[in-house]
Amino acid sequence: MGKIRYFFVVFLIVLLGIAGCSNVPNEPPNEPPNISVKIKNQTIEVSKGGYRWETKGLFSNSSVIADTASPMQIAESLIAQPVEKNSIAICKFSDSSKPTISANLWEEENQTKTLQVKDSKITLPSEKGRHIIEIYAEWKNGNASYTFVVDVK
Repeated sequence: MGKIRYFFVVFLIVLLGIAGCSNVPNEPPNEPPNISVKIKNQTIEVSKGGYRWETKGLFSNSSVIADTASPMQIAESLIAQPVEKNSIAICKFSDSSKPTISANLWEEENQTKTLQVKDSKITLPSEKGRHIIEIYAEWKNGNASYTFVVDVK
């Protein structure tokens, strides 16, 4: 009877250990990280747009596709941040990742111009006026779009 009780206790401990692993605090996120954009140490308001994200867990895999409004529509709810011409926007992600990023200007529901990006730094336009900028980031497990608005003075 002692051996059976011993194996039963060991079995319960293993079972509880496996069940406890399903709530591991370091589970991979099920969406892309947030982005912080700074221009001359001033944080710019950014809105996450659509994304595709795959998560591989110990016992399951998941894939999420989020479709949102276009950058033009997202920009309607954002306040344009005044900046100097040819300012540099520095991008950092909340998980410290370094995805491949590109940046585009948007006008009338279309991408109109690609901006220069180097080492997560975007050279902003020199033309005066309100500019809607979309950042497109790619990781090995997905991609995401982020929108912000600047007013070049």
